[in-house]
Amino acid sequence: MLTTILGLFIITLAQSQNIGFNQPSYTIDEGTSGEMVISIDENIDVHCLLHMQSEFGLRVLILQENLFFSPNNKAIEISVLALQNSIPCDSVEATILIDCDNDYQNTFNRKTAKIHIEDQSAGGKVCNDPHLMQNVRVFDEMSSNQTKAVCYDLYGKSGDQFEILSDKILNTSVIIHLRDDYYIGKVFVQGPFGVVEINTAYIETSSKSKFSWNNLKNFTLDKEHGPMLAINSNKNAINVKYDSGFRILSVLIVKIKEEYGKEHLNLLMSREMGQDNVFDQFHGGIFGEIANKQYTFYRPVQENESHAAVMINGRYVKSWIRKQEFNQKEKCFTLTLKDLLFPKSVKDFQKSS
Repeated sequence: MLTTILGLFIITLAQSQNIGFNQPSYTIDEGTSGEMVISIDENIDVHCLLHMQSEFGLRVLILQENLFFSPNNKAIEISVLALQNSIPCDSVEATILIDCDNDYQNTFNRKTAKIHIEDQSAGGKVCNDPHLMQNVRVFDEMSSNQTKAVCYDLYGKSGDQFEILSDKILNTSVIIHLRDDYYIGKVFVQGPFGVVEINTAYIETSSKSKFSWNNLKNFTLDKEHGPMLAINSNKNAINVKYDSGFRILSVLIVKIKEEYGKEHLNLLMSREMGQDNVFDQFHGGIFGEIANKQYTFYRPVQENESHAAVMINGRYVKSWIRKQEFNQKEKCFTLTLKDLLFPKSVKDFQKSS
């Protein structure tokens, strides 16, 4: 049985004459587990080991790695857990390797499972040059309370810094720094433990401790009163999390290598509370400002129409209905940042560098 929540994992499996999966592909949604059946068509004793390979580190957990087949046990069901909030913005691939040997320790079968990951579960994402996406709570024509995804672009010049998100309760702030080609070159996470700077070369804390992406060790900082700070590293991804026990702000920063050799940062932010991943009235910054407005989305008359009217705080604006850049199977209402922030402007969220 497969369950459905958010995000998409598509697994394509190689065929085998001796041992293999009962169907050629599986779909497992992010944040849930799915069952996969492996069977053998020979009456022999066989041991198989399953393990993962992924460019961005662990994205899928195999809950049963060691399999033992026998003439009386020729089919085994395993559970695979797709981790939530695995990767922001871009689809990635991982591989499950299956190695089997017989009683004589001779490896006779190696099969792989290709896993395609599309992530869409975060409260907010900042990607590439930069494109932004977040969920907002809406009150639509049918008087039903739901959420929709809005997409928009942030424009600035080299060296500009913008407060993307803040949390008044946790006393935290997330600031991005644009480099000369308008991609994100630095991310600053400010909080009770000072400033954590993440750039494409290193990570630096307020105590002036500096770590490269390769040698950063996971650590936590705690105070008697106030939230805990946890910094975790997984190859090309770093997670900075403030956790008070009842409220969480999580920032996942991923280093992306471009075709011509340079690197930039993408990031995903989540409040990790509730089911809808919509920022609340205690959030600020660009994401918080946009989340705390009242939205009504009006369906276009023509079903295939690419435009739709949106009312934001009683003011009608135009939107474009497009496929999400981050997940081509989901639609996003693309608006201008000017319309989303009105009567404020992006300058209200600009910080001095």
